[in-house]
Amino acid sequence: MSDLFPTKHSRFGKSSKSRKIIYPVRDGSGNLVAEHVRREDSLTGKKQRMWWQRNGRKGLSGLKTQDLPLYRSETVAQAEESARVYIHEGEKAADAAASLGLVSLGTVTGANGTPSAEVLDGLRGRQILLLPDNDDPGRRHMHRLAAQLSDIAAKVQVLELPDLPEKGDVADWIDGRSLAGVEQTQIREELERLADRAGRSAVAEPTGHGNQATSYRSTPEGLIWMKPLKDGPVPVQLTNFKAEIVADGVHDDGVETSRSFEIRATHGGQVRRFQVSASRFNAMGWVAQHLGPTAFVNAGFGTKDHARVAIQSLSPNVRRQTTYTHTGWRSLGGTWCYLHAGGAIGPNGPVPDVKVTLPDGLRGYELPPPPGEDSLCEAIGKSLDLLDLVPDEISLPLYAAIWRAAMRPGDFSLHLSGQTGEGKSELAALAQQHFGGSMNARRLPGSWSSTANSLEILAFSAKDALLVVDDFAPEGTQFDVQRMQREAARLFRAQGNRSSRGRLRPDGTLRLAKSPRGLILSTGEDVPKAQSVRARVPILDLPRGAMRWDLLTPCQEAASSGVYALAMAGFLQWLATEYEGLHDRCRRRATDLRAEMTVANVAHRRVPSIVAELAVAFELFLQFGKDVGALDEAVADELWQRGWSALGKAAGHQAEYQMTAEPTARFLELLRSALVAGRAHVASERGESPEYPTAWGWRRVGEILQPQGSQVGWIRGTDLFLDPDASYRAAQQMASRDDGIAIQHRTLWKRMRERDLLVTTDGSRGRNLIRVVLQSARRTVLHVDAGVLMPKETAQPAQKALGVEHVEKIGPIPGAGSRDEGGKPAQPSGPFDPCTPAVAPAPGPDGPIGTVPSTKDEADDWGEL
Repeated sequence: MSDLFPTKHSRFGKSSKSRKIIYPVRDGSGNLVAEHVRREDSLTGKKQRMWWQRNGRKGLSGLKTQDLPLYRSETVAQAEESARVYIHEGEKAADAAASLGLVSLGTVTGANGTPSAEVLDGLRGRQILLLPDNDDPGRRHMHRLAAQLSDIAAKVQVLELPDLPEKGDVADWIDGRSLAGVEQTQIREELERLADRAGRSAVAEPTGHGNQATSYRSTPEGLIWMKPLKDGPVPVQLTNFKAEIVADGVHDDGVETSRSFEIRATHGGQVRRFQVSASRFNAMGWVAQHLGPTAFVNAGFGTKDHARVAIQSLSPNVRRQTTYTHTGWRSLGGTWCYLHAGGAIGPNGPVPDVKVTLPDGLRGYELPPPPGEDSLCEAIGKSLDLLDLVPDEISLPLYAAIWRAAMRPGDFSLHLSGQTGEGKSELAALAQQHFGGSMNARRLPGSWSSTANSLEILAFSAKDALLVVDDFAPEGTQFDVQRMQREAARLFRAQGNRSSRGRLRPDGTLRLAKSPRGLILSTGEDVPKAQSVRARVPILDLPRGAMRWDLLTPCQEAASSGVYALAMAGFLQWLATEYEGLHDRCRRRATDLRAEMTVANVAHRRVPSIVAELAVAFELFLQFGKDVGALDEAVADELWQRGWSALGKAAGHQAEYQMTAEPTARFLELLRSALVAGRAHVASERGESPEYPTAWGWRRVGEILQPQGSQVGWIRGTDLFLDPDASYRAAQQMASRDDGIAIQHRTLWKRMRERDLLVTTDGSRGRNLIRVVLQSARRTVLHVDAGVLMPKETAQPAQKALGVEHVEKIGPIPGAGSRDEGGKPAQPSGPFDPCTPAVAPAPGPDGPIGTVPSTKDEADDWGEL
């Protein structure tokens, strides 16, 4: 009846008829770590294995078998150092060999796993003999273990016992000898003889190759392929070095991942470790590069492929390591952390076990651990000293950009311009040193002398960080100047548009876009020319003598000692606690601030958005200062008012730069210069000299008026008719050594119409050009007011000092710029007399200053002068 109704066992099994064996697993000191229980049901023959903790609980509770000690590992400490250590797969084989009086250990991971390096370290310096089971999994298991022990043990050998049954082990071999009547001492002696004849150290890794089994071995002489032949395998030397992959590195740049392998190679008695990208590994070209000319892969068809497979096969324990290759914010395990060259900063400070490897130019982006409250308050105070170095309209936008860069990727850049020797690089370096104290003025991460591609890589990798690109000074030939302007425009547009140039992979597929992800701070003596670029790059012009050199040295000392970086580390830790909802709040606040701005004098719609973004960042920094106790409410409010006012001034200055680069204004300016320089002229509607010839490019040679340069148009009263091709060409020729007109002529005429610079257009056809009979022919022309080409201008300060309120340009046009209600040019109130000055000359010490012409001819000469 008991066989029909087996009783329950309280711990180990279901049937009281089960045969149970308990294998205690102890550490080197003899302390019990776990118990491996093997049960075999006597009724069904079914086998079962299970683990029990030393506290009596079932399972290992997350502990991996590869981290458990080897079975009977406590016996190693009791054995002599010269004693050979036998290692088997499993506990039963280890006990069988131990019954012969041998130092015998067993693995507990099963055939598919191997012990960790920490477990095997207890065998350092020992002589090891590995006895695999008689099956392919058992052989692979022991050969992987041999590879692990090759750098730990003094000697490693693999012995395959003869006369083993299929899937048999050393226990079966001993039982067979015992049944044959062989004494225990004789069995031991036979086993030791076999071990002595095992020969030199060898590590083999059987691998499947179709239906044919092949194997690779790693020997001190190199890698060997056991080539299968009809009469048995023949060893073929593949290399004269041995190598294995010890780490699989995954490089994450935030957009895509790539791989590289860490390889440990032994050649000529020396062990070397190096990195090889996964894309270069198969070609084996890295052998000579890293191991020198004496290391080689033997010649032969397929030898290189066999060598590659041998290295991969003989690499049993490849650890995986993720390496980040950019700075900035990443979600790690559900927590937002800021990456830098030294690791990562999270809500609780430094984040352990985070590896970051940056490009060479960005190695200085290393932040210290966030400081305590007192040190942080002191660091913030010293960082604010930067505001007093230069005028507020320069220092405040620059300072706000530091904190804006650390928040998220931006869609604008800054450009700090000024004469050489005025401290541009020093000021930019102080901003840069908030992200790493080592990046002083002589070690800035970027330079405009670098190639455009390298700058794009730096701008992509410097995510959520400030990137200084120093020394924008186009010089050399015209081609050199244009090239630098073109490359600068490319980088600034990529930053402003958050886009990059599309590239293809070798297989023709499109690469993932890698646009700038930080905030670029450029410095230089010149400024970018194109209007669209200036719309994306606020220009901070450092006046001569504006730097307070007496305050600069203390700021540089604080920055180089890492004080500024401490302030940034504290700011990032503060941000990490609420980074999840930061973007939406800042976006709403920027919209409110943009609406508060007075934008009447702003020439581009991007400028208010940029100013609002900087203002939000500065306001967020002030909130951080208040939260940590570095700023009180009154000081923070005062700094906010100061910053908002300075940002408004900076926006006004940006409007001036925008207007000088606006295409229509640039066209008129260049065309005006062509007339003054005598490279173009305007004729009357009959092709003769106009009423005031010197104003329109005519010069008197003796008694004859002669036109200068090419004809660009005709004038009739206040109506100026420009030949579209000739005027555009003349303007571009004047810009041959400077910045020209960045758009084509058809787009230029459209812009002129949008700015109400065209008096009449062909509205019925939607065209900007009209047809007019001029110089006895019907011509297609642009119709503009003569006043847009020769406008009045306000007197310069020196003229105001002389009492002159307004002066007119050469050749004033009667009625220029004024029109009646019907849109026609207004007629002058009276005849124009060029002999009558527009203003009375100011008296000088010896009489009136200047000479007033008395005749029309003299007036022409005077105007030409």
